[in-house]
Amino acid sequence: MLLLLCVGSVLAQKKRLYGAVRDDATGETLSGATVVDENATEGVFSNAYGYYTLQLPAGSHRIRYSFVGYESQTHNVHLTADTMLDIRLKSVAQEMEEVTIRANRRIAAAGVDVSRLSIREIRSIPAFLGEPDVLRSLQSLPGVLTSHHGTVNVSVRGGSYSQNLVILDEAPVYNPSHILGFMSSFNPDAISTVDLYKGVPARYGSKLSSVVDIRMKEGNRERLSVAGGIGLISSRLAVEAPLWKGKGSFMVAGRYCYAGSTVKLMSKVAEKTPFGNDFPVIGESNKIWFYDVNVKGNYAINSKNHIYVSGYNGFDQFFVPDFSGEYLLEWGNSNGTLRWNHIVNPSLFINTSFIVSRFGYSYYLVNDGNDYRWDASLGQIELKSDADHTLTNRWKLRYGFSLTRYGFVPGDISPRRSTSPAKSFSLERKRSFESGWYAETDWEFSPGWFVNAGARLSTFSNIGPGTVYTFHPYNRLPIDSTVYDKGRIIKTFAHLNPRLSLRWLFGQGSTLTASYVNMVQYMHKASNSALGMPTDIWFPASEQVSPQLAHQFSLHYRYMWGKGYTVELAPYYKRMTGQVDFRDNADIFINPYLEAEVFTGKGASKGIELMIEKTEGRLTGRISYTLSETTQKIQGVNNGNAYPAPYDSRHNLSSYFAYRLNTHWTVSADFKYATGRPVTVPVGSFLYLDTPFALYSGRNNYRVDDFHELNLSIRWTPRNENRKYRGNWTLSVMNVYNRKNVFSIYMKQNSSSSGTVLESTKMYLYGILPMISYDFKF
Repeated sequence: MLLLLCVGSVLAQKKRLYGAVRDDATGETLSGATVVDENATEGVFSNAYGYYTLQLPAGSHRIRYSFVGYESQTHNVHLTADTMLDIRLKSVAQEMEEVTIRANRRIAAAGVDVSRLSIREIRSIPAFLGEPDVLRSLQSLPGVLTSHHGTVNVSVRGGSYSQNLVILDEAPVYNPSHILGFMSSFNPDAISTVDLYKGVPARYGSKLSSVVDIRMKEGNRERLSVAGGIGLISSRLAVEAPLWKGKGSFMVAGRYCYAGSTVKLMSKVAEKTPFGNDFPVIGESNKIWFYDVNVKGNYAINSKNHIYVSGYNGFDQFFVPDFSGEYLLEWGNSNGTLRWNHIVNPSLFINTSFIVSRFGYSYYLVNDGNDYRWDASLGQIELKSDADHTLTNRWKLRYGFSLTRYGFVPGDISPRRSTSPAKSFSLERKRSFESGWYAETDWEFSPGWFVNAGARLSTFSNIGPGTVYTFHPYNRLPIDSTVYDKGRIIKTFAHLNPRLSLRWLFGQGSTLTASYVNMVQYMHKASNSALGMPTDIWFPASEQVSPQLAHQFSLHYRYMWGKGYTVELAPYYKRMTGQVDFRDNADIFINPYLEAEVFTGKGASKGIELMIEKTEGRLTGRISYTLSETTQKIQGVNNGNAYPAPYDSRHNLSSYFAYRLNTHWTVSADFKYATGRPVTVPVGSFLYLDTPFALYSGRNNYRVDDFHELNLSIRWTPRNENRKYRGNWTLSVMNVYNRKNVFSIYMKQNSSSSGTVLESTKMYLYGILPMISYDFKF
């Protein structure tokens, strides 16, 4: 209170220049724009919603506004009172957009390393399946590993893919992938920026590994614009336009994937080429398709109040007998956000959001006599409010709260037809409530020295009706139960999680940061695959399964020099508790006692991240290398001995380069290498009553072959006299040298002279894969 009183007396002597920084062509706000008083060298950044506040003495000032990829502007301002000034920056010429990717991607967050990727940078990376991919592009950053080679699900600093918080316009996306992980759920034409936090800032809530904060475009406030693309696997279209005479705008984007039809056709064509064996055999009955739709609208009520509404809906259907057996899988995400931005005064900006999100999946056996359907889902409703409070140009506060209700439907079985022999059956639904309060501060306490600190207090309660079981410690069978009535609190957890970092800017372009992050996660995901199947089961922490906790320590050095050169080095160590894994021979299908199949224990991850990057000039690119080890030790699994986590990869190298030949031609290359991931495979088999059984020696006792792949692409932008229309062709070749990377290992029975035996078989998904696509915008 004394500090705030002192600050208040200082502020009374200063005036505040505030407003929003926007794109001149579209009217969209620019997050992270720089606002600097050139005379006093005082400066600030615009916040996540493009809003800025700069406190200055009364009098004349020369203010410079800048943002990477845009022309800087300088304004002479005479302050006699608090003044609002909205700024519109012009994008640089197209040829410059292609060669300046993103300088100074790093922004401040309490105790957490954060990197930003613009959609421009995402498009510069060779596109898998002919389309830029938001989540796949994150794998080019150090410390970000793929949880399963070839897919978009990521593991960040030793965390599982279920420990990442992926949000789209603040709404969680619980399964952020299509086609079992081969494409992300996000249409690149609808996306503005992607921020990756290697840790969880206090304001984001309860997750254990990372935050992927994805922002949709707001919509063009100036004119109608259309963008899209046509490819062999999918096509997409986005439309933006102003509303209410420029006081608002909207954006609608849609995408449809017809991968099944394309792969069938390509397989038939490939049969007549030397690469015929490198395409999977997909029957005529396959179903591989998805769609997703993004919508967003906004309206400025007045200069201090702005309303936003956004939504997403995506749906997949997948049936490939050689991959999913006779199961037809369906899954989808849907979410929506209603947001209110309010400027209380020049120093206080508040964002209040009402959020709904749901993920659901179903599957059934094709040609099965039981003829049943399985459905499960997870949903949430959330109210949150966040305040950005500028005390001085060197001292800022963030604080807020969130209230969230969860609903878990672990499984419903229903007959598909009236003649089906299957009977309806439902596992017990679960309900939970989470609350969170947080505060963060950014303070430059001395020139070149910054401290970022934050803390989050959270509670998590399981709410009746429900039944709590007590299990036998050895055979894990239920021996007792307690029934709770509707509305009664079954169990409550509470945690206070601090964050702290100290940053030192020294020399010419050097930064050294030491950080500590303490995190908690109240929800678990039951999975017997590192792939991240949509059929994985979410369930809350309970009497039997405690919340997950993590302590992360990191040191980060960064040096910038010349024209866009950057080198980064970051060792880290993460210690985790409450990590879950299944006991041997666990049964997770239609099991009302799922908690009895799960054991909890400890995990640890340590590593060193290295990155070299060039962001300006004809040649741009990045080389990232991560040396890491991630282990788990869970009593009841692997005889209580430590074993590699499913997403452990000792060496991980990722690189991409783009070279602009001229204004019409750009070539790019992408190379990845990773140590083979650990899997559990049998060391032998035996017969019992003429039935083969697998014999295992330990959990994750084998590593698949190392993964490596080279991808190339070339983009041609034809000369066009009509500057309002822009189009380009992209030819890409994935897996150029036809590497047969192992996707999974499965068991099959074979007959021999000694009888029926079990054999492990390696499966890969694709060999060399050419793609062509056309993108347009007008």
